[in-house]
Amino acid sequence: MEKIIEQFDRQIKTELKYNSNDKKKCPSYWSKLLFLETKEFNRYNWKIIQTDEYLSNKDYYQRIIKGLDDFFKKQEMLTEQYKFIYDSVMEHKKRLTKINGEMYYELP
Repeated sequence: MEKIIEQFDRQIKTELKYNSNDKKKCPSYWSKLLFLETKEFNRYNWKIIQTDEYLSNKDYYQRIIKGLDDFFKKQEMLTEQYKFIYDSVMEHKKRLTKINGEMYYELP
């Protein structure tokens, strides 16, 4: 796991150069946060997160990213996509409860 974190950190360092030293503009920063926040997730957690709205927004970002030729615009949209996924994950985690080491989803 340490090697993966080191790899994220190296990529963030590279991306900082063309993102005005603002790590929140780096796709790898958000990717690292997602990795850390979801390391205990299973398929069930992802299935709950992937609502119709989530999938629609994710597809929207992917279509735009695929259609862009400008590297910097792609990086910007990728960052926005990761932020969106991260926000969805954090919203889901608010409703999780850990009981005896197992994660359970609280129904509204």
